[in-house]
Amino acid sequence: MGRVRTKEFCGEVYEYDVHSGEMQKKETGFVIKAFEYDSNDNIVKVVEGKEYKRASVNSKSIDETIKNAMGTIYTYTLSNNVETVTYPEEASRNKDFSIWYDYDSLGNVVLQKTLKGASNTGSMVEYIALTSMSYDQNADGTITYTKTTQIENPAESNAYAQGTVTQIWKTDINGNVIEDSVGKNKKG
Repeated sequence: MGRVRTKEFCGEVYEYDVHSGEMQKKETGFVIKAFEYDSNDNIVKVVEGKEYKRASVNSKSIDETIKNAMGTIYTYTLSNNVETVTYPEEASRNKDFSIWYDYDSLGNVVLQKTLKGASNTGSMVEYIALTSMSYDQNADGTITYTKTTQIENPAESNAYAQGTVTQIWKTDINGNVIEDSVGKNKKG
């Protein structure tokens, strides 16, 4: 299997020591990212370097380190399209997903559900953004895309973020955007 398991920096890292006035050798290499795959060669977990280093302290192998480390988790549909993405922050708060996708029969994303959050004075304000996509092939060969995002925050009925944002853009047959418009409708 020719899959990349780890992306590593191979070399020497030096750090300046202000007390001695000299460069001190700090590291000789480290893992930047580590990957876990499913049987269809889809990436199911990506672990960042700092988390990999933390988890590798008590691990005996790359597989064990990746298993023990917090990372971004991916799940897939039966047709190998990404179904959910769960970032470590949401996983640590026992959330099922960070981003969830639904596809049409051609494999185009038609709905994207995103769990968002913003930190306000230490408290997490969570909201959900439902984004639906539609694609229309026009008679002249252009494609009109419509992306509508419904933003909801059940905890705050007067939140600024509530409402619907609609973006409509049109591309020519080469994929170049030739028209673009965006509008926002707040909930009443």
